[in-house]
Amino acid sequence: MNFNLSFKAEHCFSKYEKYDRASICFLFIFTYLMSLFLCYELYLSGFYSYINIAFDLDQSWYFDIITRAPEHWIYKGESMETPLNVKHPFLYILRIPTEFLQLFGMNEEISGIVTTLFFVSMTPVVFYLCARMLKNTQLNSFLLTLIFIFSTTFVVNAQVLDSYSIAQFWIITAVFIFIRCISLNILDNSWGKAFVYVAMVGTTSYLILLVILCELLILTKNRGKGHSELIGYAKTIIFKSTMLFLFFFVAIYYEILIALILDPVGVLKSVLWAVARPGEKSGIETILEVFFLTSFIAPPPTLMNLGDGTIMLDYRSYDFSWYTIFTVALLISVFVIAIKSEISYIYSLSLLWFLINVLFHIVYQDRGSLFLYTGHLFPLVALFISNALKFNEKANNSLLFLILFIVIFNNFRILGDLEKSIQLNSNGNPSVKVVIKSDDLI
Repeated sequence: MNFNLSFKAEHCFSKYEKYDRASICFLFIFTYLMSLFLCYELYLSGFYSYINIAFDLDQSWYFDIITRAPEHWIYKGESMETPLNVKHPFLYILRIPTEFLQLFGMNEEISGIVTTLFFVSMTPVVFYLCARMLKNTQLNSFLLTLIFIFSTTFVVNAQVLDSYSIAQFWIITAVFIFIRCISLNILDNSWGKAFVYVAMVGTTSYLILLVILCELLILTKNRGKGHSELIGYAKTIIFKSTMLFLFFFVAIYYEILIALILDPVGVLKSVLWAVARPGEKSGIETILEVFFLTSFIAPPPTLMNLGDGTIMLDYRSYDFSWYTIFTVALLISVFVIAIKSEISYIYSLSLLWFLINVLFHIVYQDRGSLFLYTGHLFPLVALFISNALKFNEKANNSLLFLILFIVIFNNFRILGDLEKSIQLNSNGNPSVKVVIKSDDLI
């Protein structure tokens, strides 16, 4: 197989072999239809009308932001102007496609589901392309992508729709551009790359750290080039990213720019509140377990009483079954092999991003809940592991088939877990029988 890594914008997919194109089409259609079916089941049960009942994900607030004008917000409270959203500043842009769909009679929640699932379904497509660019075989890349699709993190983010569902797409797209720049040893300062960076940071502002990390590694890889060329590249990509960011910021927040200038202290307080969250913090061991193990395969969920009558699902109880333990052992083995394999720039990016997330989330946690943050980390962890799967094609495929089977078998129960969370939070709905035992709560 001769896999060409030379990509041009005008014929990005023309270089792929026919089986790659078939895989890309299948992955998108399969992911969209599967996610749409699961989301529709949850929609019928009223799941998207609740808040913080699944891993602290704010699904009802998310639907307010992307499907309704601020003056019509239901869960966040009505507002006559667009409030500054420090953590997710550009999510409001998604109102454009959702309100367009509503013109054709689609209701608000369905329009939000249809729009979000486009990004959800594109994520495994770009993941597959990343795996291929890392010189994995077609079958190997396809199996890796299926494991990614059925992982705990992806299955949850494909149903419990939130900013993480969008962020995963922009993260893996930024990584795709990073791999391309590293593979071709080029300095890409295009508007398209700047747009991806701005979209990623606009989805979750914390991801500015990933942008900085990618650019530092790209500059390191090209350190042999002239000093003036590197400086010119850095100035250009910073300028283009800044211009795009300011354009979207003014377009969204033009109503409050004057207030923002007059009250910088209030903005500073909102930033500090966004980072310094209250509540008990989980320790480093729990963070490592969640970010690496639970991202792939789910243990039985814990039910946490938030104290206001809300029962929240969380995955911090490690009562794994035997087949889960077996899968975890396989993953750890592959992880060790990856560490011993040839160190590459994707290896460095994945490892450094993992460490940054671990250190950051020692401080930044919401009531000690950690699983929701795996959406920012998991795509790179999965690509890191793929770096180990090049020693024997037949053995690799057998191993991946085994992991895929166990992951699917174990993680499909997540849908039942989400339905249980709806029952526990139905608050007197006569059509739902709610039974809460004292030993179910911690």
